Formats: sequence, C-alpha cells, structure tokens
Amino acid sequence: MSGKSNSIPSLKSLCGTLFILTLLLFGIASSIRAQTETDAEVDPVELFNQGQDAHGRKEYEAAIRFYDAAIAAHADFPEAEYQRGTALVSLKKSSDAEQAFRRALEIKPGWTLPRLALGVMLADTGRDSEAVIELQRVLATDATNEVALKTLARLSTRGGDKGEALAILRRATNQSPVSEELLLARAANEHQNGNLKETLAALTRALEINPRNQAARLQQADLYLASNDAPRALEAIRRVDEDLVRASLSGAQTTNAGALGDTRKQLASLYARLGASERLTDAPASLAHFRRALELAGQNADYATGYAAALVQSRRFEEAVGVLRRVIAAAPESYPAHANLAAALDELKRYDLSLAEYRWLRERRPELAITDFFIARAHDLLQQYPEALANYETFIKRADPAQHKLEVERVNLRLPGLRKLAARAPKRAKSNR
Repeated sequence: MSGKSNSIPSLKSLCGTLFILTLLLFGIASSIRAQTETDAEVDPVELFNQGQDAHGRKEYEAAIRFYDAAIAAHADFPEAEYQRGTALVSLKKSSDAEQAFRRALEIKPGWTLPRLALGVMLADTGRDSEAVIELQRVLATDATNEVALKTLARLSTRGGDKGEALAILRRATNQSPVSEELLLARAANEHQNGNLKETLAALTRALEINPRNQAARLQQADLYLASNDAPRALEAIRRVDEDLVRASLSGAQTTNAGALGDTRKQLASLYARLGASERLTDAPASLAHFRRALELAGQNADYATGYAAALVQSRRFEEAVGVLRRVIAAAPESYPAHANLAAALDELKRYDLSLAEYRWLRERRPELAITDFFIARAHDLLQQYPEALANYETFIKRADPAQHKLEVERVNLRLPGLRKLAARAPKRAKSNR
C-alpha cells in the first residue's frame, strides 16, 4: 500500500506542476508575441511601403525617413535606395540623390530604373557628358527606352547638334508602339529643323493617340495655314472650337479659366489668319472667320478691321463704314482701318470723305506713290481739276513703271484732257492737295 502511494503523485503536486507548466507556456507565448511585434516594427518591407505611401502624398521628407529606416533594417535594399533617390530629386538634393542611385546600382547593377533616373538628373543639372554615358548604358539594355532617347535628343539639341537630336527622335518614333509625348518631341525637333511636312506627320500621329490634345491641334492648324492648306487648317481649328464650346457648356471655364482663355486667344488668331488668307478668294468665308475671331477675342481692332475688309470685299460698304468708324474711334492710328475706310467711302462715291482718308494715309506713309493716284482721282471726280492734275503729275514722277503699270497708263490717257480742264478752271484758294 505504501509502495503504491509512492508511485502516484499527489493532487497538490500535480496541480503545482501544471501551474508551473502553464506559466512557462504563457511566458514562451508572450516572448514569441513580443518578438513578432518587435520584428513587425522593423520589417523593412513594411517601412518601404510606408515610405511609398508618403511619397505618393508628396511628403518627401517623411518618405525619406521611412526609406532610411528600411535600409537600416536591411542594408542591401536597392528599391529603397532608388525611391529614396527620387524623393531627394523632388527636394532638389541632387548630390544625395546621386549617391542613392549609385548605391542602388551597386547592389543591383543591371537595373534600368536607377540608371535612367541618374542619367536624367545629370542632364537636368548640366552634367551632359556624364548623362550621355548613363543614358547610353540604359539603351544598351533597353534600346527603345523613350525617356532615355528623348533626354539624349534634348542634350544633342542643347549641344548644338540638332541633326543628331532629330536622328535620335526619328529612331525612337519609328518603333511601335510609340507614345504621344515622344511624337510631340519629334514634331518640335522637326519644326526647329524647318521640316514642315515631317512636323505635320508627327503631330497627326500624336493626335491619333490623343485627339483632344488642343495644343497639338492648334499647332497643326498653324502649320496648315503656313503651308496655304486652308481646308485642313479650318478642320483643325473647328475641332478645337468644338471642344471649347463643350467645355463652356459643361462649366469647365470656371475651373480652368486660364487655359481656356489662352485657347480662345489662339483660336481667334487662327480664325483671323484664315479670314485674311481667304479675303480675296472667298469673301463670305472670310467674313465668317473674322466674325468668329471677334466672338472669341471681344474688342480687337485688328480682327474688326479684317471683318470690315471682308465686308468691303463683299461690297457691303455701308456696314464696313460703320465698323471702321468704331475701330478708328478706339484705335485712331490704325493704318489698315483708315485704308479700308477710304476704299469703302470711295465705292460709295463719297469722294470728299474718302479724300480726307487718303490724305491721312499719305501723311503716315509718304513713301507709297499709289496714294497720290487715289488723291488725284478723288479730286478729279470732285471736278477739282487743278488739284487732280498736280497730284497725277506727282504720281507719274514717283510711280514704279512695273508695279503701277495700269495706273500710269490711265493717267497718261487722262492728262491731255485734264490739262485743258485745269486751264479753264476758275482760280480757287489753295487747298491741301
């Protein structure tokens, strides 16, 4: 009996053992939990992710602190080095950024991103020769890298070698697919080299990718006008105008007033140029274009004068006189406005009023011999023969035989009869001839 009792532990002893075991297990679990929590606090990936979040919010200083902590927890962390470098670039700390990019490359030599970032940063800080080396290394492993190609083109342009820059961009844009940004860069370089056709081709490709790029569309219209392609210019202008109208109807003018205002000014200028190009060939179209320019630009003396000139061309002389009187009231020294007013009054047979305008024109531009012809003609039609004769003779002396061939012939036919009329005319007080 006594042996049996010695082989079985007492209940108290068993409870005590279980209690101690429980404490031990609890301690181990607590230790494991504490260790896990400690590890979580210094988890480099988590710190890196927090840095990324801060970076995304443009909180660059905070992002750098997280990247530094991640690197401290895990020394060879090229992604953290790279992102740290980009944050430092945003803070314009180029020296520290360079160290970060080079450290990332030291850890991961074949990685393109830090080398590309380094090359672009070197280019932005004027270290062109070093930038070229890094960018060429990028292209050695990524031959179609757009950023590297575009930056190299920029460096070539800055170095005065526009031909090399263009060759680089042509190489970049001959691949497929190609980005809108790269095509616009090529268009700019083609334009600098005077290649109108190639510029338009690059712009057209860029607009196929992004039809709503108004700046590119406006440039396209400008170049079509420069190449005397009015139909295509008008098509491009109207595309932008339609977008402008939609933006106005949607209320976007209140949120982006500055950009829309610039677009309106550019559109008005293009409509006016189009109107001027068509004034002699299509007066109604010219009139419509100048009217739209005025709608877009408001009170613009040049556009109003162009509109009036189109009215003159359309033989709507009374309307033209009204417009031109208002223009001259606002811009008294506008030579084109006075010239068109003189022409409109002349067509209306108000020769005394047109004569006053012709005299104003001669005072401002005395080198233009043709003005003497119109002054003489107005005097002639007003039967002021001595004055007409004097101004015709002045015109004949100053006229260019080739440029004013028709007017010279008319005057020579008129002079014999006019001299007789002038001789019979009663003596009058001297007037402003």
